[in-house]
Amino acid sequence: MENDVRLEVVRQGLHTMRIERRAEMPVRAVLDLLKTKGALLKQSKKAETTLVGPFVVKRGRGRNRRAWAASWHLERAQIPVAAAYAYVEHAWLGFVTGNAFLSAALVACCTVEEHAAKLVRGKTDSNDVAEYLARIAALVNRLTESGAHHADLSGKNILTRDGLQFWLIDLDSVVMGKPYTDRLRLKNHVQLYDSFCDLWGDDVLVPFLQAMLPPETDIARWMEQVRKRQLQRRLRTVRAWAIERERSERGPNRPTPA
Repeated sequence: MENDVRLEVVRQGLHTMRIERRAEMPVRAVLDLLKTKGALLKQSKKAETTLVGPFVVKRGRGRNRRAWAASWHLERAQIPVAAAYAYVEHAWLGFVTGNAFLSAALVACCTVEEHAAKLVRGKTDSNDVAEYLARIAALVNRLTESGAHHADLSGKNILTRDGLQFWLIDLDSVVMGKPYTDRLRLKNHVQLYDSFCDLWGDDVLVPFLQAMLPPETDIARWMEQVRKRQLQRRLRTVRAWAIERERSERGPNRPTPA
């Protein structure tokens, strides 16, 4: 952790709260943010994300420490992410029972998928579309060159305001210090291809993916793998949606059919 980030540990009886924070973020402000309910942004079985004023607070028992570490790694590498302000761990008898990650809110943004849909609706010139995707590819290349990669690099995890500036989010999926193998690169390319293939054809998407490949790569064989795995990914997604819809329609008190 950099020198301008101090660590403070607060103990009360058998309860322990560990606070790592950006230097300009007072402990009192961290505690006040944790006490504030805020507006719900996202909720899952593992985490709850809320908006509290100009801050996003993600609470859970998951990988918030990874998000905190990734934020600092990427900030040092000058890769755009929301500024990280604090990481808090709650413990009981030496066991971590929960944690929270506080970061700046990215306002007036949409996902790169949503922005892509706007470009299609606006019948944007093909050269401008190519430049838009080239900027995304450049961001991904900077990320992997920094010694990190994003395990869930779908378009929903890259935000933009104007198609010119971009921010990576869901940083608990960022992996650092692991070689970026062809297997990991293929997984990322399938994620990105799946985000845009309903909007644009391969005349646009092949150059996009090729910009994120080593020059010696056989692009025809690579795209064959990408298309095959993207179809498998889409089928899994459709099946998951169908199961979720069935559960919703069945209701919580009706048994699952035998």
